[in-house]
Amino acid sequence: MIASDFTVAVKRNRRLRRLVWGLAGMVLALAGAIVAGGWYFHAAPGEWAWPLQARGLTYRVSAVKVLRLATQPRVIRLLDGRVLVTRWGAVALAAGPRGQLLLRCSPCIVRSRALSEAPIRISEARASLHRTGDTLRGGLLVGARAQAHFVATLTEGGMELELTLLPTPLRDLYALFAADIPELRHARIVGEFGAHLTLRMPQRDLRMRPTLTGFRVSGLGTNSLRRRLPAMVCSRAETVPQTPAPAGRWLGKAVIAAEDQRFWQHTGVDLREATVSLQRNQAGNGIARGGSTLSQQLARLLFTGSDRTHVRKLRELLYALEMEETLGKPRILQLYLAVAPWGRGVCGAEMAARTYYGRPAATLGRAEAAWLAAMLHTPDREVRHWRATGQPNMRRASWVVDGMGTGPRRRREAVILLASLAPPASN
Repeated sequence: MIASDFTVAVKRNRRLRRLVWGLAGMVLALAGAIVAGGWYFHAAPGEWAWPLQARGLTYRVSAVKVLRLATQPRVIRLLDGRVLVTRWGAVALAAGPRGQLLLRCSPCIVRSRALSEAPIRISEARASLHRTGDTLRGGLLVGARAQAHFVATLTEGGMELELTLLPTPLRDLYALFAADIPELRHARIVGEFGAHLTLRMPQRDLRMRPTLTGFRVSGLGTNSLRRRLPAMVCSRAETVPQTPAPAGRWLGKAVIAAEDQRFWQHTGVDLREATVSLQRNQAGNGIARGGSTLSQQLARLLFTGSDRTHVRKLRELLYALEMEETLGKPRILQLYLAVAPWGRGVCGAEMAARTYYGRPAATLGRAEAAWLAAMLHTPDREVRHWRATGQPNMRRASWVVDGMGTGPRRRREAVILLASLAPPASN
């Protein structure tokens, strides 16, 4: 009855009729704007997208269109004073004095499996950006001292970024993670790090040119390793001998060929190999290739453990750099051969040679040494493959032989011998 009376009143009252139609038009316009906006910001297949969660659902929004909208002068004024909750943490937004968009997060959370399986937590970061056409320019301040500037070009569905990190004292970069690195209480760190990188999104194509100057570390006490190893148990059954048995003529060469071909040239960190590793892992969104030197691997075995985090990597670098100074290359290689894992609880070259070949490491030939060295990148998996097929990874073992630098004829002989050797002793 009430609805009927209202309908009659609307028909009789022209002004009321106009009001109703106006409200209906506004609702339809608002609904249309919401639908059109959703369609406009929806990311097409292959386009650079950011996930947006709402009401339990996840939407893929176009990162380029969001950036274009957020950097318009009127929108920047609307964003002034607001806080945006993102996957990087709570980001405070502000309008800059010259039309920039200012951003600040404290703390900031960086998630990149190419760098760390755990989120990287930074106490504070500030950024400013200004857009002219499809070009974004700005600056970045991480912590108190790490400064960078960038230029980004927005493309159809993507972005090309160039960022330059200005040379920064390494102690200041390490200070960003001081709460998680106990060694910083007594380590003395000198040197500077800078970098120029380019990144294409959504391809995740990263190119980086780092610069590392004067990196030296002291104060960690690794000079004690000149005489003896730490009191540690390397396998279930055996303690590492304090005087390792000689590894013989070939095993050291094979291990260097397999794990660190520039061992005799670098100073504990191979910046070139680490850069290639980062670029490939970034493209694959995970850990596909390692860039650790033998010195870093030794630091991992003796001091830091093997969890895949940025903190472990930073600690590992400190020990590796100092060991290069206090121990020297021959001792580092000797210690690595004494404690390296060879799968299923087998520890050290001597134990590996006796387990898999039934004789001392010093008696191994070129091909046998290459077989053992080929196992080191994934020892447990290689043991499983070896036991299942009766042979180790022939392709990798041949590559190790090739890297041992024994001349074309001897390399051919060793590869032939690889295929003809009887299956070694089972573990």
